[in-house]
Amino acid sequence: MTFNYASAKATAERLIANFGQTATLRQISKGGDEWAPSLTETDTSVTVVDLNREVRDAAGTLTGQTKRTLYVSTAAGVTPAKGDMVVIGGTEHEIDVVRTLAPGGTTLMWECDLVS
Repeated sequence: MTFNYASAKATAERLIANFGQTATLRQISKGGDEWAPSLTETDTSVTVVDLNREVRDAAGTLTGQTKRTLYVSTAAGVTPAKGDMVVIGGTEHEIDVVRTLAPGGTTLMWECDLVS
């Protein structure tokens, strides 16, 4: 029996759309001469679920810190990367870590930690 990853991807996109919010993924690419590079910003509207989680240490004790994590939908067709910016509610945040949820080689969503 094979698992239908396309159906799982559609479910992930639907859940993020239902429970998430619109944000802007700002990607900066370098081009031109290496001595005088030109920077190009590309803004893409994405849907995210914004989480603030309490951080626990190895013993399970709360550290008093929170970690801001986003679940990013694949529906927009862009892949977030470390160093990209996300604009949520008019405030720009830098992406620190990107984890891909891709069982069976099908990307269902990305989990992104933001710089504190």
